[in-house]
Amino acid sequence: MFGKSCRAILGLAVCLGIVSCSEAPDSPDALQDQANRPAYLIAEVEVTNPDEYPAYMEAAAPLIAEYGGRYIVRAGENEVPEGRPIEGRLVVIEFPDHARLLEFWNSAEYQAIKPLRTDNANSRIILADGIAP
Repeated sequence: MFGKSCRAILGLAVCLGIVSCSEAPDSPDALQDQANRPAYLIAEVEVTNPDEYPAYMEAAAPLIAEYGGRYIVRAGENEVPEGRPIEGRLVVIEFPDHARLLEFWNSAEYQAIKPLRTDNANSRIILADGIAP
């Protein structure tokens, strides 16, 4: 079902406590607390045009905040003790819940700036539910 790279990133998310392997997505308990748990946008971004990509970062940051998101990891150094290396930068953004994350992702405002990323970087984006507090 998942490729090796996706499993590695999901494994990282489990280790960080972002997702739990014990929760079946359709179980009554998982559905009940879905609104009470944070959701995460996990991105692996290989910048291909470093002159233009900063425009995306500048435009995305206030929009992410507007939808209740906050950066947990924003590039910086990373270490991969197992599996394939991360291609480029790792970004993890926490949103209050899955609905808010999807509001951000599908918003007209984000769709307007998304080409600043897709035209200037190769990305892998994962949307993952966190564990209820």
